[in-house]
Amino acid sequence: RELVDALVAKFPALRQQLLGENGDLNRFVNVYVNGQDVRYLKGLDTPVAERDEVRLLPAMAGG
Repeated sequence: RELVDALVAKFPALRQQLLGENGDLNRFVNVYVNGQDVRYLKGLDTPVAERDEVRLLPAMAGG
């Protein structure tokens, strides 16, 4: 959560893209720490170490 909070503090427009009204991760955004989806870990409370790789990806849909 600290990483997302820091990003939103630096880039306020990201808040509505990354977070829902309740402050949880928006369902259309995927966050990975070292290749693992944080939804299957501890969500936004997943620990992130200095050398970890974090990826924020918008969900893609289409046909």
